[in-house]
Amino acid sequence: MTIAEISIAEMAIAEPRVCLVTDSREPSGLGRHMVDLARAFEGRVRLVLAAPDAPLAGGLIREFERLGAEIWALPDAGRDAQAEALEARLADRPVDLVHVHAGITWEGHEAARAARSAGTAAVVRTEHCPYVLTKAVDVQLYREGIEQVDRIVCVSEGVRDSFRQAGVPYDRMRVVRNGIGHRPPHLEPDRVRADLGVAVGAPLAVTVARLTEQKGHTDLLLALPRILRRVPEARFVWVGDGPLEAELRAGLERHGLSAHVTLIPGHPDVPALLAAADVVVLPSRFEGLPLVALEAMAAGRPVVGTAVVGLREAVRDGQTGRLVPAHDIDALADAVIQVLSDRPLAASWGRAGLAWQQAEFTSDRMAEDTMGIYAELLTRASAPRPLSMAAAR
Repeated sequence: MTIAEISIAEMAIAEPRVCLVTDSREPSGLGRHMVDLARAFEGRVRLVLAAPDAPLAGGLIREFERLGAEIWALPDAGRDAQAEALEARLADRPVDLVHVHAGITWEGHEAARAARSAGTAAVVRTEHCPYVLTKAVDVQLYREGIEQVDRIVCVSEGVRDSFRQAGVPYDRMRVVRNGIGHRPPHLEPDRVRADLGVAVGAPLAVTVARLTEQKGHTDLLLALPRILRRVPEARFVWVGDGPLEAELRAGLERHGLSAHVTLIPGHPDVPALLAAADVVVLPSRFEGLPLVALEAMAAGRPVVGTAVVGLREAVRDGQTGRLVPAHDIDALADAVIQVLSDRPLAASWGRAGLAWQQAEFTSDRMAEDTMGIYAELLTRASAPRPLSMAAAR
């Protein structure tokens, strides 16, 4: 029987008790994914959240509290300590299924082992990024870790392909592409621009991403002079923090670009910020399926991104935005120039992106697909087992 053939209404447990787990101390995009999934689950599962009691995980915990979920705050310590606490909780308050969310390939294994040790019948793991392991010790730990897991959920086809190429069993993987819930802006775009010191009519390119090597800000920095020669009035806003902040600020100062780029660690109304932009730029080196691309489309804005895993599925090149090869500075610059120089084209791509997001990348669809996996596992787990030969006698 396939997942599609199992009606959620036929699930053996009408309202299963599900524990969503992350061991990340900084669950940014992963945390937003978990919240959207939880909201779309409302009335269909009894939710538990297990997450580190860390300052940067506080927002995730508060969101789940507002949803009425049971909260298991894990120690803000190493993963072994977290797993020990999780196993104790599961033994005391059993759940039907544990769903581990891994922001990167080496996360989450201790949590899955804790679930198995506590006797949880079904364990699911979501991979939010493609397979990136290169060290033999990490590869071995991953292979041992997934032995504790019944299903591996991949957030895009490209993510699944990367794990398949690494030798992960294809029949244990399922694709559930990311989706987002409705997030209406609370601020007017003109107000957002004014607060950032951006004139109403100035071409504005926004990048929302952690300041890490993965997100490719250094490539965008190198592309800025070419863009500004063609669109000298352009402004850029980079939203995020991370280990490259000092290096990026120094690079902007060194190249005389600081007046054109505003760096802020966060924004209180990201939907409004995206709506205030003319284009959203994502020069990533790799992705799973980036939520900010979906959020940009939901705001009716075109996306310029790199043709890497995840972005290739989110952005339709020449229809909802432009995809360029990763590390190709000139191609990145030319794509941004094209959008900022052609307002009717940008508006057309923005409208198409909104329709594409609403058709394919909603949290309701994501939750429905996920519930199908839960139904498959819980139906199997509750099926009567055949008697052994000894018992039959």
